[in-house]
Amino acid sequence: MSPVLKTYLIASELTGRPTTEEEFRKRLQFFSRSAAVRLCSILNMLLSKWAGDYDFEAHARLVRSLFPPPTAAAIIQTQRLAFHRHQLLFVAQEALRYCNDNARDMSTPYWGGFGVVLLMASDLLNTAFPSGGAPSEDLARKICRLLPDMEANGLQSYQTKIVRSYTMTSRFIESFRGKGNFFDVPKLFEAAVGVPLETYQALVFGSISRFAKLHELKRSPNPADFAIPESWFKQTSVPPETTKRFFDYVSASSDAFAKIVAEKKPHSNDFTVFRDKPLFGESGNFFPLDLALLAEKFESGPFWRVHNQLPNGERENFHSFWGSVFEAYVNWVMSSSVDGKTNRFYSDPRYAGKPEEQVCDGIVICGRCAILLEYKSSTFTVVGKYGGNPSQLDVELRTKLVGTAKSRKGVFQLADAVEKLCRPENPAKIEGVDMYEVSTVFPLLIIRDDMGSAFFMNTYLNWHFQEMVKGKRFLRSVTPLFCLSADDIEKLSPFLRDSSLAEVLSARYKPDKNLKSSFWTVENSVLARKGERLPSLLVDQTEKLGEMIATRLGLKG
Repeated sequence: MSPVLKTYLIASELTGRPTTEEEFRKRLQFFSRSAAVRLCSILNMLLSKWAGDYDFEAHARLVRSLFPPPTAAAIIQTQRLAFHRHQLLFVAQEALRYCNDNARDMSTPYWGGFGVVLLMASDLLNTAFPSGGAPSEDLARKICRLLPDMEANGLQSYQTKIVRSYTMTSRFIESFRGKGNFFDVPKLFEAAVGVPLETYQALVFGSISRFAKLHELKRSPNPADFAIPESWFKQTSVPPETTKRFFDYVSASSDAFAKIVAEKKPHSNDFTVFRDKPLFGESGNFFPLDLALLAEKFESGPFWRVHNQLPNGERENFHSFWGSVFEAYVNWVMSSSVDGKTNRFYSDPRYAGKPEEQVCDGIVICGRCAILLEYKSSTFTVVGKYGGNPSQLDVELRTKLVGTAKSRKGVFQLADAVEKLCRPENPAKIEGVDMYEVSTVFPLLIIRDDMGSAFFMNTYLNWHFQEMVKGKRFLRSVTPLFCLSADDIEKLSPFLRDSSLAEVLSARYKPDKNLKSSFWTVENSVLARKGERLPSLLVDQTEKLGEMIATRLGLKG
């Protein structure tokens, strides 16, 4: 069930010498800014699949199109990626930074040598971080180094991001109305953008649906077929002025993009410019810079638009509110997935006699094992996640996911619960949860951000957990700390009706005892016996999403 991970090829492996920034920029400036951005968009589309993985057949065809036959044959023989989304986004961004629209077109053979520019970009992106430093920072360095490979291999699912966001906003936000620290996200979003939230969601989904038949689209020689035409929503009931405000919010022209890039001066790993505006507008067409970023806009657009319009003093409260909504969502996923026998799930467990003190966000009991769950909806700054500074990322991870006694976060909370439940003298009891026969405890951190699936993330978090419990005696066995992203737990949910979560985590650990890989990149002997499964609860929500979209766009007969 684990995917085959591919690494990308760099120019120096073919030329025998490293690429310099000056050489790369000089070659890139041969090309028109708009044409380079448009081509990167189309290439990204050609290499995509709706499952979120990589189209290797399309890759081979493109290699033959962009390189002379001997070079193309050598590249294909390596079985490595010549093109990948991180590289394509980087080149598009650098074209906006350094090119103008009075340059070479791409009608010459092999697209004017643009393939060489792409390989040179991969060379520049292949910068190693200096080794050394404390163990925590060294692990953060490895996370920084491997994030591009994670993105290049497309391990996350577009569909689950969309359905998760819709479910959180439609099913769980309203349940917090009337309670302290409530934010009316639909109202705040509409006030900021001028588009009702559900209409916005319908328009994002409708934009993505333009590429529903991706396998057929890839045969088209017409570049406009890879774009969303300005008239795409003309036959819907959405007013033209609303559609215009939508496109204004999610797109930018070549000149507008160039101005933003000049102002922000983004790092080579930082594509928040495209995350903010995932569509490139040109002559009445809107080209997706990346399908994943367009799908992410469904999820991230409402959160960040509301966040950005709030006063600074309210933003921390909003993040806390969003964390509560995410907790309610994960509790629903878990409670809807377990069978009550193989796995028994308890949300918001409290210590016996201490109703004010939460043990953790949730507990799963399976046989003689207990899995303690903590959920974190933390968002990471651009500098921390994409700035290429391991020490900055280390500080941010420790602040948001590890924590201290004064600032309790995920790892600290799990270590504290383990110590109280497993101490030899007078172990704590949980109201309504029988721990008498539990002999093994698994700490599990569920992280909303895709960083939860980053290579070495589990290693990093477990290292901090082991530091916290080092030298302490426990009456129960305590496993390493595990972590999953929201995407991971959603994919895992259909297996929880007949697979012990403890056995699944043990099988994840057995072939990767250092926990370096992400969950779905490791062969899992328990899940391998079950075959492929879709999360039925998300399938149901997809149907409800479809009904909402049809209503909002006026497509119901």
